Amino acid sequence: MARLVSRLWKLRNTLSHVSTFADLQLEPEKTVVVSGIGCSGKTPPHFINVTGVHTLHGRALPYAEGIKLANPDLTVVVNVGDGDLLGIGGCAFRGPG
Repeated sequence: MARLVSRLWKLRNTLSHVSTFADLQLEPEKTVVVSGIGCSGKTPPHFINVTGVHTLHGRALPYAEGIKLANPDLTVVVNVGDGDLLGIGGCAFRGPG
């Protein structure tokens, strides 16, 4: 049952991404989806027809910032889960101690 729920959750997330991308009229060749390697990490390359990048766990935001700085013409979308962003990724925003 847990596996079915997990697959349905991924399908829901994928459909919401595709619907949103269509609503925003994003061009697939100018869109990059960045994700960590957590549970939400399979969405970009496996389910959406855009360039997708798997990054280190918890480092999707800094990686996405680098992509946007390198090519400002791209639309960069970050797809992360709570553990990837807040649990592990929260350290990326912590100031020098």
